[in-house]
Amino acid sequence: MQILIVNNPMSGLRDGAVFTFIRQLSLPGDEIVLRNIDDITPISEYVADAALFDLVVVAGGDGTISAACYALRYSGIPILPFRAGTGNLLVTNLELPDEPYALAALARQPYMLDFDMGEITFDNNGASRTRGFTVAAGSCRRS
Repeated sequence: MQILIVNNPMSGLRDGAVFTFIRQLSLPGDEIVLRNIDDITPISEYVADAALFDLVVVAGGDGTISAACYALRYSGIPILPFRAGTGNLLVTNLELPDEPYALAALARQPYMLDFDMGEITFDNNGASRTRGFTVAAGSCRRS
């Protein structure tokens, strides 16, 4: 399995649970690519080659997860949100496990869920900007 993990190392408590998840998820023959995002680069650049992977895991808060989902909208690429923020409304609403071992087991299941996203366009210093959101509209610098 080829897995892309997009990680926001500044999200939440920064407890490193994503590394426990990676250790549990890894099987012989897997290729796992970890990309730690920053506040400057649009998340779309981190997932530009997502079609080369079987699964994209997004570890972060609601803003990071929403931005990645929006960047991959219409792609058909499976996305697994990993709770790394303090709230993570989407993860809560999807009733995904918090425990890295349980989430790693879920990552290999063929179960998929389609859900709708919202899109908001706003004025940003005279320039029109569009962003996507999964649960609630809010501010996220990664678009």
